Amino acid sequence: MLDPGTANVFAFDGQLTLHDRPDSGLGPDQRREMHFGYVASSNEWSNIRDRIVALGHPILKCIPPEEAPSGRGKLLLLDPGGNLVEINSA
Repeated sequence: MLDPGTANVFAFDGQLTLHDRPDSGLGPDQRREMHFGYVASSNEWSNIRDRIVALGHPILKCIPPEEAPSGRGKLLLLDPGGNLVEINSA
């Protein structure tokens, strides 16, 4: 059984275990260098963005796919532990 500050994410035929350890000794800069990234379809990306906005979660950067020179949307936010999460559209 996982402790309340831990979550397992099953993706890409593997498992990623996340730990919320704000007192781990890692500073904000280190938490932003090593970050979790996810690539979603354009529709899924928009749905994720809309849910995050509806929840009132702060967004650090949001470039919709239709406004990005590359055509790939980018969404940057922090998880509750202050770790950077990057969500891109395909």
